[in-house]
Amino acid sequence: MIAALGSNQFETVLGKIGFDKKGDVTAPGYVWYVWSGGKYDYMK
Repeated sequence: MIAALGSNQFETVLGKIGFDKKGDVTAPGYVWYVWSGGKYDYMK
């Protein structure tokens, strides 16, 4: 699964995304959020 995610790009409702060697999303402006402590915060 990791190899497939790292070597491909995927069409999503937000546009085409991929992942770099660290596993970070390569699409500019794409942010992951997490619900924590009763509020949304971006994933660090």
